[in-house]
Amino acid sequence: MRKNTHSDNGRRGPCVHVRSGRVDGPKTCIFNHECSHCAFDQWLDYMDEFIDQSDLKTGESTRAPSLELQAA
Repeated sequence: MRKNTHSDNGRRGPCVHVRSGRVDGPKTCIFNHECSHCAFDQWLDYMDEFIDQSDLKTGESTRAPSLELQAA
């Protein structure tokens, strides 16, 4: 039997990264704001680390890639 990994419980709302302004666009949280389970949250953290590493190697500040979400 497949376990449901999404904790809905009627409390879906906007992603914390949308509410904080970190990303633009409509994004609904499907993990009840438990970011440790969210691949999107982990990807954003990875991108921040990657950009910081690029800055250290070149000595220059790199611009963060646009994190706008496109509705499908």
